[in-house]
Amino acid sequence: VQEEKPLYKMLPPFEEAIYKLNELDSKLLWQNNHVKEYYSELTEIVRNYIERELQVPALEKTTDEIIEMLRDFQNANTINTSKETIKKLKELLQEADLVKFAKSKPMSIEIEEDRKDAQEIISNLKPKPIKKDELE
Repeated sequence: VQEEKPLYKMLPPFEEAIYKLNELDSKLLWQNNHVKEYYSELTEIVRNYIERELQVPALEKTTDEIIEMLRDFQNANTINTSKETIKKLKELLQEADLVKFAKSKPMSIEIEEDRKDAQEIISNLKPKPIKKDELE
C-alpha cells in the first residue's frame, strides 16, 4: 500500500512554510519549556523554505554559509529580498544556534519576536521571476 504524502508536501513552498509555522504554534513547545526543540523546528521551517523556494541546499549548511549564499544571490540580483531580511535571517539563525548549542534561554518576548521574524523572512525572500527575454 502506497503511503499518502502529507498534505503540505503538495503545497507551494510559501504555503507549506506558513502551514508548518502555524502547526508549530499549536504545539506550544516553548511555552512548555521545550525552547531548544522550538528553535530547531522554527529554523528548519525557514531553511526548508529557502531550500525549496530558491532550490539550494539550505538544510545542511551552517548559518554563515546560508547568509553568505543569500548575499551572493542578492549581489547577483537573483533574489527579491532586502538587506534587512537577510540581517533578520542571520539574527534568527544565530539566536537558534545559541539556544541549541550554548544553552541560551531567550525570554518569551524574544521568542515571539523571532517567530514574527521567521514569517517575515519567509514572506520577503523570493527568487526573482525570470523574464521571458532573458531566456532567449
